[in-house]
Amino acid sequence: MTEDDVRWLWRKAWFGYLLLLTAVASVAFLFGLSETPIVVGVIAAILLSFGYWFWFRTLLPLPHLVREERDAVVTGVRREKTSEDVTPGYFLVVELTVTRADGSRRDTDLADLVADRDLDRFTVGSQWMVYLFRDTELAVLAERHDDVWRHGHILYRVSGWAVQGLTPYQGSKILKRRFRSD
Repeated sequence: MTEDDVRWLWRKAWFGYLLLLTAVASVAFLFGLSETPIVVGVIAAILLSFGYWFWFRTLLPLPHLVREERDAVVTGVRREKTSEDVTPGYFLVVELTVTRADGSRRDTDLADLVADRDLDRFTVGSQWMVYLFRDTELAVLAERHDDVWRHGHILYRVSGWAVQGLTPYQGSKILKRRFRSD
């Protein structure tokens, strides 16, 4: 994404933001939800600001992904607590040891959240093919493993967020995103 693309996207986002803000404030004032439109406008502005911030973050490209398949061996599965204000509970994170191009080994985590129905395939010692993010200890399952059911992904170390859905799906939604290396 070029700098001009980002500017255009921001202009478009702010125009839509102002339209939504005006609509929400007008409707709330017309239905008597507030005596002063300023209160409604401030509340709407705060809520819409958070919404646009999250939406815009999903449009930014992810950091560099090295698109060369690497051998990975599962070394364990650990529970990682989620933020209680977002989704109470925990994620099951698959831990891997990946062989790099120079032959060295690297401990990393799998960004794909494997669904319960396929988690038993990720036993200690099982082998998988993955792609590595260049500047972080995070890996993504390669396309050859699109048969694995997932229910989200954790990208805390890459983009600062995680997505966990209730409905499992096959294939990688991460690999469909844009990367800075593309």
